[in-house]
Amino acid sequence: MAEEQASHNELTLCISNFCGKLSQYVVGPFSPLSIISSLLPVIYGANGNTLVQLLNLFGISDKKEVEQLIDQLHIFKSTLGDTKLICGSFVKDQYPIKAMFTEIIKKLGEVQNVDFSNADAVKDQINSWVSSETKEQIPRLVPDGVITKDNVFVLVNALHFKGTWVKEFYPAMYGHENGKYSFSETFKFTTLNNTEKVLKVMQVDTKLMHYEDEHCHVVGIPCTNGHSMRIVLPKGKFGLFNIADFNGKLKKTKILLRMPMFKVRYRVPVKQILQQLGVIDLFTKGVANLSEINSDANIYIDEIMHEVVLNVDEIGIEGVAATAVSAKAEAYKMPINILINRTFQYAFMNDRGMIFFHDVYDGKNDAQ
Repeated sequence: MAEEQASHNELTLCISNFCGKLSQYVVGPFSPLSIISSLLPVIYGANGNTLVQLLNLFGISDKKEVEQLIDQLHIFKSTLGDTKLICGSFVKDQYPIKAMFTEIIKKLGEVQNVDFSNADAVKDQINSWVSSETKEQIPRLVPDGVITKDNVFVLVNALHFKGTWVKEFYPAMYGHENGKYSFSETFKFTTLNNTEKVLKVMQVDTKLMHYEDEHCHVVGIPCTNGHSMRIVLPKGKFGLFNIADFNGKLKKTKILLRMPMFKVRYRVPVKQILQQLGVIDLFTKGVANLSEINSDANIYIDEIMHEVVLNVDEIGIEGVAATAVSAKAEAYKMPINILINRTFQYAFMNDRGMIFFHDVYDGKNDAQ
């Protein structure tokens, strides 16, 4: 059990570090767990500078650690209870992928062989799979035109997270102020650009996990399944915090909490963000080195699609996320056809251009 917990801690740390980097660029919700789950097999399949850039991004030391994280993810998936992380791979039928890479993607989920020459049908198949695993909340993860006949595989996952509050909120804000009873189903919320929005509000008065310092309040709202929602409310000008930095610091405290109910949907431009974070080669045709997947083909990642839907209300929290990593190989180029069947010039020389012998060959073959 201790060893299993340690494994989860390593995976948790990797995801937390990645979340901290990504949150500097993403202006909406995202799931670092979902994104990493689709990228770990790709990192394993990388070599050379492509591998170096990916290791630097995720703070991973070497290929051995990548394998360990994949093993940990495999174990972690089975411990989530009613939260589900489902992985799947759609691989070009009869495409020569190396055995170890095939073993890894099979370890994480089902592998389906598909015919990418019928690109629209494969796109619909992937979208149907994602829609089913996200309870129809993400019906079109893969847009038109992404899947083509040049695809060799698409790595996909779907995450469904749901929790019911230990103590249910009341779907309004109420109380006694200045000797008068007040009640409202909405309240004013101040945005980053200092404008006000009128939002639905909910309230709970109970003991919650709490931490406070000169910079912020941190509140942990527990669910019945052991999950929770952690909120960081800055006291001054808004700034991002590393959510994981507060681990172990929260203590149970009597809290009157009033907060908005909301539902948000967002598509994250993962490819563009990873490029800003220094992952360039992976997405560059003719440069990407994914030779641990297929050493004879110029495979590269052409797109990463990630969509999230989060809902917070008086009953609890629900989140779904899906990620698809699309890999293509450069189209096969016919070799230049040269038939040397007429007079030609030739030389024997070294790599510095020194000519040792020179001749014009005209069909002679008279040496004995």
